[in-house]
Amino acid sequence: MLAGISVFCFAASYLVAFALEISRLFYRAVIRNAVMIGFASAGLFAQTIFLSNEFRQHWTDGTALVTWYTGCMSLSWIIVACYLTSMLNRKNSINGLILLPTSLALILAAQLFPNSAEGIRYWGMIHGLSIVFGIALVVVGFIAGLMYLFQSHRLKQKLPPQSGFWLPSLERLQILNERSLVTSILLLGVGLISGILLNLTQSDGDQGIPWSDPVVLASFVWLAWLIIVFLFNAYYKPSRSGQKVAYLTIGSFVFLGIVLGIIYLMPTDHGSTATKDQSPRKNHVVASSLGGPLR
Repeated sequence: MLAGISVFCFAASYLVAFALEISRLFYRAVIRNAVMIGFASAGLFAQTIFLSNEFRQHWTDGTALVTWYTGCMSLSWIIVACYLTSMLNRKNSINGLILLPTSLALILAAQLFPNSAEGIRYWGMIHGLSIVFGIALVVVGFIAGLMYLFQSHRLKQKLPPQSGFWLPSLERLQILNERSLVTSILLLGVGLISGILLNLTQSDGDQGIPWSDPVVLASFVWLAWLIIVFLFNAYYKPSRSGQKVAYLTIGSFVFLGIVLGIIYLMPTDHGSTATKDQSPRKNHVVASSLGGPLR
């Protein structure tokens, strides 16, 4: 019975959960959260069985375990797992409006481009765009964090507002901080994981980036940091309010700067498959802007 699970089983479950997420914008329902978690959990269970069967089949056939198809499906699974973690700890979270359609889009992309040769370009786009938007939100969170700390200090010291200088309330800054932090973590996580899977699909021959490359090592460290911050924010409730969330957003910005500095200063094979008349530094910059190795 479990061997007959199809993509429709878990995709339909996620679609129902997404529809319920949208309904939260229009009316309230006491039982809705439980139903959403139920559908998402059922879909995640079905997708786990589906992926296990896929990987087992690849192992039996002696083919590569990570392809465009299995990579998209695995990334979709990870996103739904993050959604459930968020829902179980924060019932009023609106992350489902971002995470569930992203997961469904990855499932659709896997069906439209089942072969890695056809989908590799689109996977690179997912990798690059997720990184770009994630970094942008880290910067937004950093600015919001600084404004929160400044506003908090001004109110504690009972300083009068400066003429012509206006700041949002602490409540709004806190909301902006928290949403920037969570969304940037999710986007950067998608970008980094898709980059790792992208490298796995290119590891045959000389097209893949060595796992000892500074870009890859820095990406692993960065991903570990994001996971730690996400779990800390999800399970430690005091981190979601006040100055703590501001410190987390500022810390993420500082950590991002360190990682990008390492990537920029260290020699790397990232983009080394570009044409030979380009310098290594130029190859690296161009490849980074595209979100993957040049081909």
